[in-house]
Amino acid sequence: METIGGSSILHVILKELRSINDRLSDIERQNSRQQYAPVAFAESRLFDLPDHLRRVYLAVVAKGECSANEASVQTGITREVACLHLNKLHAMGWMNKRKVSKTYLFSPVQKLAQEPKSAGEAQPFA
Repeated sequence: METIGGSSILHVILKELRSINDRLSDIERQNSRQQYAPVAFAESRLFDLPDHLRRVYLAVVAKGECSANEASVQTGITREVACLHLNKLHAMGWMNKRKVSKTYLFSPVQKLAQEPKSAGEAQPFA
């Protein structure tokens, strides 16, 4: 059997699998403690959003509250693009935004206004 630095390959793989299992258990433990309130809006309102914004919005809804970095991991886009999309959603009235330390956290608005701004109407953010 081949060895890597005195350890068999199977031993190294087993050690890595245990590490992955521990990390996965930690993630599951964190997610099981979080309770999210349902977001109240007509499902048809989601179709008012362009696809790229809808994808980011649904990622935030799934987590309840997250940063641009967390949204980028969920959606597979870069952090910078996720940040732009989240700020656009905030300007349109779909997201709440609060600052914690140096990080901005975004959460879905619990009850959308009657007529949120469309993607073309939102004012640029400062």
